This record gives sequence, C-alpha cells and structure tokens, in this order.
Amino acid sequence: MNEVLRDFTAHATPAKLNAAYADYGQPQFWQDLHTVSIKGPLGKDYAYSSADTELVAHTLEKIHGASYESLLAEFLAREAGMHDTWLRLRAQDANRLAPGYHSDNPVGTTPMPLLPWGAAGALKATMPEMVKYLRLQLSNHPAVTESHKPLVRFAEDFSIGYFWNIGQSSQLGTHYVHHGGVPRAQCYLYLVPKYQLGVFIITNQSGDATADAMERALAPLFDRVESMQGR
Repeated sequence: MNEVLRDFTAHATPAKLNAAYADYGQPQFWQDLHTVSIKGPLGKDYAYSSADTELVAHTLEKIHGASYESLLAEFLAREAGMHDTWLRLRAQDANRLAPGYHSDNPVGTTPMPLLPWGAAGALKATMPEMVKYLRLQLSNHPAVTESHKPLVRFAEDFSIGYFWNIGQSSQLGTHYVHHGGVPRAQCYLYLVPKYQLGVFIITNQSGDATADAMERALAPLFDRVESMQGR
C-alpha cells in the first residue's frame, strides 16, 4: 500500500487501494504482521500506523469475548447516546452516505472496504452524533481520562496518547487532535479543555492540500475564541 500511496493524488489510487483491501481479512493481516521488522530503539521515532489500531481491536475482542464492532456500538450508545454511528452501513442507510471525491477527479469515489477489524478508520456518523462524541471527550469519563494520558513524549509541545496527538501551545493550552483521511474524505477533530471546546470539521474531498486547507479554516476560529476569553 505504501507503494500505491506514493502517488496519492493519481486518479487510479482509490481503485488500487480498494482492490487490494477487498479480500484482505484477519488471516492475511497476521501473515503480513510476521514480516514486519521494527527498527529500534523503540519509542525514539514517531511513525503513523493503522496496524496498531487493528491490534488493539483484536485485543479488546479477546478480553471481552465480543466483536470490536459490537463493543464499539455498545460503548458509544451507552456512554455518549450515539445510536446512529456505524462501521457497516445498513442497506437502507447506504443512500445517506455523502459522495466523496479524490484529488481533482470530478468522478465520485466508492467507499473503501473495511480493514480486518475496521478499527483503522471507516466509522460513519452524522454531525449531531459527532457533537455527542465531542461532549463525551470533554467530560471526565474514566475512559476519556485514560485515553488522554501522554504515553510517549517526543517534544516539549508534542506527545502521543491513545491515538491522540497531544499538543501544547500558549493559545490553546493542552489540546488533543486527530486527523483522519481516506481517498474520498478528510476530517479533523480538536479537543481544547482550556475552553471546553470541541471542533469537528470534515470535507468530502481528499487531496494533498486538503488537510492544510482545513487547518487554515480553523485558525481564525481559535483566534476568535482566545480573544473572547480575554474580554
């Protein structure tokens, strides 16, 4: 996949990814995992990985004796009141999924198949559901508190928690950020406890400049919030 993604903006990239993932299940994942060699020392360098989220999903299944998909749905429904968030859309909901576009291709892109557990992305939710999620993440829920703990610190202003990028700045204080992207959509989620502020932004276009455009769109919002707090 790394070879395919080197030419991320090519119009053929989504189809190549979809073809490779179409029949990629847990047996293939374990087989491939045995070929991975991690260069040490461990914890020195940061690299983004989707495989680790899949491994955590597998671990949760072993601990709880249930599928990751059901565990996720039950937790979100119970703790956040989220009842319209899915890994796999029901047939009657397929037409609710927003069309997505890759790079500058005017032709819509089909959704990516789920990876073996579905924990590396592909959750579908409505904007009202995401507001519920933001509220949960700004609460003192024990799972939230645990997930926000810095596990590895790479710089004075950058740490990693449980899949959160943890930043530190004079403007926002300690804040939690995650960016998600597939060849048909990208999103950002910001949590700023200093202002009890949660921000979710999503676009149905995915290209090399999409993430930067979203960050530029958010910057004036953060400036405004900071100026209002000083009044």
